[in-house]
Amino acid sequence: MSIEDFILLEDYRKTLIVYNGIYLTKNDDIDYVYELYSIENFFVEVKFNRVTGKLISFLPFYDLDKLNRYLDEISLIKIFSN
Repeated sequence: MSIEDFILLEDYRKTLIVYNGIYLTKNDDIDYVYELYSIENFFVEVKFNRVTGKLISFLPFYDLDKLNRYLDEISLIKIFSN
């Protein structure tokens, strides 16, 4: 699946694809929890409301610079064994 195809999917389908991907790590701040997944040849950051647990958004990306917030927590083996 391409990142462009992923972007066009409904949230329900995105959820199925993400949770069949490779979970890499979790990060959080005061308001949100972020989960990072590897999907074939791109990454997806899933954002949840910290209080309600409600899904807020999916952010698919290729750019490795966007991994900076996760670098202390990511296993490079998980990323590159994909």
